[in-house]
Amino acid sequence: WNHMNMGSAYIEQALYSPALEHLQEAYTIHADERMMFEAAACIYYMAYCQEHVAPPQEVIGSYERMIAMYDSLGVSQRSMSGHGQLGRYLLDLDSIRCVEGGLDYAKRNTLALAHCRLGVAIGRTVNMPAQLGDLLDGLCDAERVAGELDNALRHAQEAIALRNAHDSPARAAGSYKDLGMVLQAMGRTREAELAYLTGLDLLRDHAH
Repeated sequence: WNHMNMGSAYIEQALYSPALEHLQEAYTIHADERMMFEAAACIYYMAYCQEHVAPPQEVIGSYERMIAMYDSLGVSQRSMSGHGQLGRYLLDLDSIRCVEGGLDYAKRNTLALAHCRLGVAIGRTVNMPAQLGDLLDGLCDAERVAGELDNALRHAQEAIALRNAHDSPARAAGSYKDLGMVLQAMGRTREAELAYLTGLDLLRDHAH
């Protein structure tokens, strides 16, 4: 646990290489003691660090390992978070990073969609509305990038309804941004502008 805490402290300072060293040590100790839930948590934080300092294949491999471990332990809500995080990471890969990861844009989009959809599917089985909203935002982005605009619109609207039902103005603003991007891609410029303005209004008096 001390190694995990050291890793977290280094992450807070954006010092990802020393964070990885401590998290790897924590993982080794937990795995040796057959404490696999804690070991999977170490891999989750390691994957986050690797996003900043490692090639895409290492990042993808770490998230996939973590998801498989949580699935084997029957901890679906942790797998859900891993699917969502990996989907968003894939969407953020530019062309150079895609090549480094052995992916083209089509493969990247297919993989991102698959993980975002799995995350949402699990999110619908647990009572975690904030996390489900985040996953719907990610799925909306993945569908927009892949050109599935009708699905993206539907999921953006669902995320907004979920945010509004649970009084999350800052999160709702992000969902309105996603809605605006989908509407803009559909050529519905006036409606897109209204969505952006609605999101901005939610943030006027907010820390975000």
